[in-house]
Parts: sequence; structure tokens; C-alpha cells
Amino acid sequence: MQSFERFNWAEASPDEQLEMLRKASPRQLRSLARRYDWKTYPETVLSWVMSQRCIDLGTAVTVFFNGEPERFNYIPKRDLPKGFHRTVRVLDNIMLRMNSGYYHMQPSKPMPVDDRLEWWMDNQAQDQLERRRGRWEVENSVIRQLEAQSCAVVIDADGEAQEQKNLQSALRRSANPVQAFKERVNL
Repeated sequence: MQSFERFNWAEASPDEQLEMLRKASPRQLRSLARRYDWKTYPETVLSWVMSQRCIDLGTAVTVFFNGEPERFNYIPKRDLPKGFHRTVRVLDNIMLRMNSGYYHMQPSKPMPVDDRLEWWMDNQAQDQLERRRGRWEVENSVIRQLEAQSCAVVIDADGEAQEQKNLQSALRRSANPVQAFKERVNL
């Protein structure tokens, strides 16, 4: 049997990938999700991975932004190019799960700093000011959960405390998207 680490994801079919994923540990699933190539089989493979209860909120945020949602955020469903319907469906499901509370933070793992989230929230705030909506909106409850996690002190393997100051600062600015936008443009 081929090991998970040596499996050739680029050449494997969706069925072969799913077969390997079903044998994976939760840690392996989260790791693969964060680095999965969206140009391969996102609907088949990522849909299955992202539906697993072991996927945490940090992984979901990373996977969502790896799918480059900004490409589709303002395109009406009827105007989506045919080749992207499956990708957008996966993004729809990830955001739905994020906003519904399906994904939870991993208490022992800090949320990685992701400038794309701050950028997204700034754009979302701008949309609100201009009374428009993109396809996907991150709920404030998700931001509050990420902010709460970023304030936690995590003890690493060496026993040293690590504070997530960069993320805390970014999320504090983004916890209120309108305020974050006003701060950016000095209103």
C-alpha cells in the first residue's frame, strides 16, 4: 500500500484520491486541504474533505481563499463561465459552513495570519458602504471566533508562549468591517 506522503496527487484520478483520503488522519486531511491544487478536482475531492468534521475554521479560511473567490464574487450565477460552476459550488459550500458554525477553531493551534482575510473584510466593508453585496460575505460571528482564538496564548512543543499579535491586530481592525474601512480611508 502506498503511503499518504508518497501518493502522487497530481496524477491520481478523483476516485484514487478519495480512496487515499478516506485512510488519512485528521491532521493529514487538514494539511492536504490547505495545499490542494484547485485546478485538479475541487468538486469531488475538496467537497469531500471540507465536509469532514475534523476540518477546523483556520483550514476552511485558508482553503476558501486558495480557491481565489475574488474572481467570482461579483459575477451573477447566470453569468458564470461554464468551466467554473464546480469551483464556485465548492466555494459556496465552504462559506455556508463557515457562516453556519460548522467549522470550529482548534484550541491548540493558532489561526495563521492571512492578509487575504483582512483584504476581504475591507472589501466587504466597502460593499456595505456602497450598498452592494458580493456573492460571499463572512459573518461577524466568524470574525469574532477568529479574533477570540487569536487572543489565546498557545504553548508550543518547547513550552514557549507565542502571542498572535499580528493576527489579533488584523482581526481587531476587521471585527467591525465598516470601522476597518473608515480607518483605512481616514474617515
